[in-house]
Amino acid sequence: MNYKKPFYSLRISSKNCAYKVCVNGAFVEVHRSAEALEIEYPINQWLKNGGNTIEIYQHVLPDYKLKKKLIRYDAEVSAHLYVKELGTDKKVKVSSLCFNGKSIPRVEGRHMPSYENIELTKISSGSTAAGIYAIDGDHLKLDINGNYSVAEPEYYKGAHKGPLLRQEVHLPLPLPLWQFFAADKRTLHLSLNKAEYEAFRIEVMAEYQHLYDALEKKDWQAFEALVKERCDEYDLAFYRKSGETLQSFIAGYKLDSSDPEWALKPLSLGRMDISVAFNQQLVWMHGWDRPMSHCLWLSHTKSDMCYKYFFTFAQFNGKWKVVR
Repeated sequence: MNYKKPFYSLRISSKNCAYKVCVNGAFVEVHRSAEALEIEYPINQWLKNGGNTIEIYQHVLPDYKLKKKLIRYDAEVSAHLYVKELGTDKKVKVSSLCFNGKSIPRVEGRHMPSYENIELTKISSGSTAAGIYAIDGDHLKLDINGNYSVAEPEYYKGAHKGPLLRQEVHLPLPLPLWQFFAADKRTLHLSLNKAEYEAFRIEVMAEYQHLYDALEKKDWQAFEALVKERCDEYDLAFYRKSGETLQSFIAGYKLDSSDPEWALKPLSLGRMDISVAFNQQLVWMHGWDRPMSHCLWLSHTKSDMCYKYFFTFAQFNGKWKVVR
């Protein structure tokens, strides 16, 4: 089956674990508690025609009884990739990447699993088998002439005392290559010395300041100039009319900020950390220890409610642009 307007989504299911799920280096979901979660996101805006990488990073959780941070033996998380024709309800599962902590043998005297001798086939049980596939009706089937291919899951020991599972999936997508794929590579923030880190924070905060100034002054022309390119890409990604995403975005902010009880919270470098995505091309600022929190938001003057706006930047030949 060949879709004219393929609409891809990633459905994430988890319990008893904290993790990050990324598509081509971009965060799709960050979960920081053991609470069970079932959520689905549209992801056309992060995909490309050809090879795409899906990653699951496991993180430690606090065990207040043991007074330790650990990954639980019963941790489970899966990322299921679906496709459907835009405007229809019938979707087909293209691939699954699954982490199954229950498959890890318990080690006497250890409160968390050891990842030194992992059996990949067990820890990734439930993942889609490697092969070339075609869509046949409502399911995927092995077909040497198919348009979809799935690679074997790969396992790495992550930087946060937990495992990383990665899988490459080749997809047909009749859309242009999004600009962030051609962005400059940046050094991971964890690898910077103190002086480099502070200089990097100041540099990126200046980019947020441009957004803040435009929003504070309600200078919609200046704001449009900062976000239009990526909004135009979203129009293409989801087959919208030209200008629809930008118009909707600005109309939403105008509505949010029209009430005088909602105020744009001033930027503060002191309360902001900086992160670089795992593909080293996406950069954003966030609250300390909250990698997916927001740098710009409206705060209600008479309560603790807020509207948050998430922006991510990438650099092109030294010039910063909004890419999310």
